[in-house]
Amino acid sequence: MPIDMHAHWIPEIFAEALRARDVPPFIRKGEDGREYVYIPRGPVAIRPGHADLVKRVTEAESYGVGAQVLSASGTFGDAIQCAPPNEAIELARIFNDGLAAACRDYPGQIYGVAALPCADVDAAAEELDRAVGQPGIIGVVIPGNAFLTLSNAERLRPIMAAAERHKCHILVHNGNLHEDFKSHKSEAVDNARERRGTLEMQANLSSVTVTLCFTDYLDPYPNVTLQVHNLGGNIPYEIARMDHLSLDAEPDAPPPSTRLSRIMVDCNSFTAPAIEMGVKTYGADKIMMGTDGSSFGIEWSLKAIAEADIGDAARHAILDGNAAGLIAAAEAA
Repeated sequence: MPIDMHAHWIPEIFAEALRARDVPPFIRKGEDGREYVYIPRGPVAIRPGHADLVKRVTEAESYGVGAQVLSASGTFGDAIQCAPPNEAIELARIFNDGLAAACRDYPGQIYGVAALPCADVDAAAEELDRAVGQPGIIGVVIPGNAFLTLSNAERLRPIMAAAERHKCHILVHNGNLHEDFKSHKSEAVDNARERRGTLEMQANLSSVTVTLCFTDYLDPYPNVTLQVHNLGGNIPYEIARMDHLSLDAEPDAPPPSTRLSRIMVDCNSFTAPAIEMGVKTYGADKIMMGTDGSSFGIEWSLKAIAEADIGDAARHAILDGNAAGLIAAAEAA
C-alpha cells in the first residue's frame, strides 16, 4: 500500500498553544470566519480540519494509502522558528508530544518527524534525543534555509551529530530560520503564489541539494537518511547544464550527475513527466511519494505516479518500497 512521506498536520494541543499567544506566532480568527496563523511575514490562512487526525486517516484510507509520515508544514515550521528561542523550545515540545500521541493512536499508519527549535542548536539536539525515543517518531524536520550553503549548514553540527547517534531520518523542508525573520520582507508582490510558492522555493531546494550532495558535509553522518521534498528542487531539469559546465571546466572531475546518491527526494505536487525525469536523475530507489497531506494532494500524486512511464518496479518502489525500507531501518535503530 502507498506510503506518504510528505504529509503536513498539526496536533490540536499545538493549535491551542498558538491561540493562547498574544504575539507572533499566534492563531486568530479572521473576519471571514477562517483561522489564520500570524508570523512575521503576515497572516496565513489555515486549511479547515488541519488538526483533524480522524479525517486525515479516513481520507488516506479511502485512497488506499497505508501509512503517512506527518510533519509541521512550512508555515507552522516557521511559526516555531520565528518565536524567541526559549519559547520555540516549548512550542516544539508541545508539537512533538501531540505528534507522538498520534503515532500511538494509529500504530503502523501514522509516523512522524519531529519539529526542532533550531535557533538554539544545543536545545534542538536535546529535543531530538527526547522526541525520537518515542514510538513512531522516525526523525526530525530541519528548515531548508539551514542548508542553503555549506557555511549555513556548519551551524547544525550538534543536531546532525544527534541524528547520527539515533540513525534517524531528516526531512529537509523549505522554511526559514530564526535569524531570517529579522530581515524578512513582508511587502506585497505580484503573483506571490507563483513567485514565492514555486520559483523561490524550488530554487532554494536546489541549493539545499547542492550543499548536501556536492560537498563533504554529510561524510560524518553515514547513518542519517535525508529527504529533500519536491524532487530536490529543480535539479532534474538543471543537472544537464551542471554537467555541461563541469565537463567544460574540469573534464577529469566526476560530473555532478554522479553525486546525487546521498539523498532521497519525494515527488509531491509534480506530474508524470517530472517524475520520469526524477527517475532518470536520481534513480527510482531514491524517490518516494509525497502529498502535502490533503485529499487533493493524495489524488494528484497517485495519478502522477500511475501515469509516469517508468515501469512497474520503479512505480512500486516510489509508492511504498523505498519508504517502507526507510521506516523499518529508522524503527530498528
